[in-house]
Amino acid sequence: MRNNPTIHRIFAISACTLAFACAVNAQTEERPISVGVIGGVGLNDPFDSRNVDILTPSNIRYSFSNHRYIVGPMVQFNLPLHLGLEVDALYRRYSYTSDAAPVNTLVTTKTSSNTWEFPILLKYRVFKGPLSPFVVAGPNFRYVSEGERNTTVLSGNPQNGSDIVPRELKNSFAPGFSVGGGVSLGAKSLKIEPQFRYTRWGWENFASNPTGFFKSNQNQVDFLLNVRF
Repeated sequence: MRNNPTIHRIFAISACTLAFACAVNAQTEERPISVGVIGGVGLNDPFDSRNVDILTPSNIRYSFSNHRYIVGPMVQFNLPLHLGLEVDALYRRYSYTSDAAPVNTLVTTKTSSNTWEFPILLKYRVFKGPLSPFVVAGPNFRYVSEGERNTTVLSGNPQNGSDIVPRELKNSFAPGFSVGGGVSLGAKSLKIEPQFRYTRWGWENFASNPTGFFKSNQNQVDFLLNVRF
């Protein structure tokens, strides 16, 4: 039987296409569970900045140091139908200063607190592949540790003191809800996922007495980068 070069070319192209498709599928098919790290920065102020550096009705002036970095571990459970369940543990630090001026006295208090956030997010990937847009949504839970509070009194008798309970810390726990979106880049063994995420908290963790003139921001916007394996 005579050989047909056209058939040979079609067979070769088909074999190469099939091999390429199998290779891509093997690389983009996700494992049932993947773990990694997540880091990023906060894009807005952690406290209500409208009342910062303004004298409160209680004659106290507040300012804050904006530690924007975010870091922590994450785990993702990959589900059918382009779905996944992501659980993060995100650490960030808050610092602020209050200055009070009673008669012939200046009282400066510097407060630092550590916070942990635990978002539990349902993730939907628009399509599978080495470049896949996704959206996330789900509850978020924030815990604020007691931290450290240092007070300096400048008067006729200067003195220093410290304690671990910030007077503005009204709620150590706050629930919230997060939504966001980004893109997943990479193959089966490594995924890099830049994303933006917005969280609305149910109530403030910090608020000044007695009017709440200085308080934590209930709206939070972050840029995050997942690297998972």
